[in-house]
Amino acid sequence: MFLLDLINDAGFWSAILFYTYFCVYFFTFLFFSFIFTRGSISFLTYDLFATMFIPTILWRSIQ
Repeated sequence: MFLLDLINDAGFWSAILFYTYFCVYFFTFLFFSFIFTRGSISFLTYDLFATMFIPTILWRSIQ
């Protein structure tokens, strides 16, 4: 029954959706930034920080 409760829990699904979105956003951003900057490290680290903070802000505003 624990598994059914978990599946029916809305928070569980919103967390899964959030992490799925985060991963897709993260790797897409990383991929394109790597192409456009030709692998420049400084810009890549900036992109990493931006990628981490934007979904966090969105996640806080949703809850």
